[in-house]
Amino acid sequence: MSFEDDWEKVVSRLKSSYPDRMIDEGEERIQLRFSHSTFLTLEKDGFVEGSMPKHHFETGNAESVEVKNDITVVRGEKFEYLFKES
Repeated sequence: MSFEDDWEKVVSRLKSSYPDRMIDEGEERIQLRFSHSTFLTLEKDGFVEGSMPKHHFETGNAESVEVKNDITVVRGEKFEYLFKES
């Protein structure tokens, strides 16, 4: 799966939800950096990478992303990754 059909909505939602964060945006990728070791990267083709001080996560088959307050949830067929800012 991928974010192809909803890419503009995904990018817009992330940017509006995290206005104070460093955002590195390309045509097919967006990365939100929260600190030196904490970041979340989404690519248009469904690749997701997240890193926090005690763990790292990446997969190539994300299907959806949902942002509520300071929590971002990335889902795929067999996983759910919860990225919380604080």
